[in-house]
Amino acid sequence: THLGHSFPTRRSSDLEFFYKSSNRTFNLKVNFRITLGVRDKKIKQNRLKISHKHDCYELIYVYDGSYSQYIGEKYIKLKKGDACFLDCGVNHIEEPLGESDTVFFLCFSKRFLRENIIKYLSSKYLIEDFLNNYKENYIIFTKDKYDCNSIVKGIVKEYFRNDSGRNFILNGYIIRFLESLINSYKLTL
Repeated sequence: THLGHSFPTRRSSDLEFFYKSSNRTFNLKVNFRITLGVRDKKIKQNRLKISHKHDCYELIYVYDGSYSQYIGEKYIKLKKGDACFLDCGVNHIEEPLGESDTVFFLCFSKRFLRENIIKYLSSKYLIEDFLNNYKENYIIFTKDKYDCNSIVKGIVKEYFRNDSGRNFILNGYIIRFLESLINSYKLTL
């Protein structure tokens, strides 16, 4: 089940939409959100694939297993440790997750990225250029030798804590995560 993203639920005699969510909109009304994608064993394998887009930036990170999607007509397959950064408004269709797949979806508002993250990146020009000049596009980060699992663990831990200084620590982890992707990965724009 892909939590946090919204897909309509309908029934017909032959087909059921298997996407379930607690939210019914594609719009992100918060600055930053993490959702987790794992396969629900109760959900049948033959899911209807739905093209969708978001009003936020989405950074997809494969923590374990793999993740596949179509962006436009292009089929993209990410392996463990790979990431994909989607611009706002990019239509994409997710393939069903396998039983061993764990994928994190980090969603950012434009304001949050600009005010809390980008200005602190030492390698900010790639992301700034992407945000300013490449509308409805994406960046693929292919793992070279190093993966970001430990950094992503830190992001997830801080996101679900309510300790003092949480936001500062979370921002620091996100900055470190983007720096690692930019500097230690192979990039495809």
